[in-house]
Amino acid sequence: MSPSVRRRSVVADNFSRPNGIAFSPDETQLYVTDTGFVVGDGTSDRSKPRSVYAFDVVHETTTKPNVGTKQLLANRRLLYVADQGVPDGIKVDVRGFIYTGCADGVHVVDPKTGCLQGKILIKGNDGGAANLCFGRGPKFERTLFILAEAAIVAVHFQDPDSRGAVFGAERAERGKG
Repeated sequence: MSPSVRRRSVVADNFSRPNGIAFSPDETQLYVTDTGFVVGDGTSDRSKPRSVYAFDVVHETTTKPNVGTKQLLANRRLLYVADQGVPDGIKVDVRGFIYTGCADGVHVVDPKTGCLQGKILIKGNDGGAANLCFGRGPKFERTLFILAEAAIVAVHFQDPDSRGAVFGAERAERGKG
């Protein structure tokens, strides 16, 4: 929605069940997860997507009064298909790598190639990853918090850009920090 003219417009469609959304660090790319593979009754439909799509963010200037510059999405492309479950929550680190929650944990995807770079596996009763976020500030800037089925998992990275080797994981349970 454009606040100045109070108008909204569809910038992308033809999704099955769009779920997560995230921008690249420079905001030139937009990533959307589509979880149509999982049907509302808990079954799965293999003909539906379990994918991450990428779009270019395009700025278009118009001469129409009260419109100014519009942001549009172009060049929709399939970037990644999850091999376990569906890509649910999605975040992007400062280097642009995509982190998406799936049935077996967090999948880390290269935004240029769509290739899986690695996984942060969440096993046992905790189940996969539904959502995630990067911590902020000196205490948590190298921590990825993951919402699993029965717990919140904190993964600490050696690399300050959150792309390094995982050196520890702690499980935070209700009432225990």
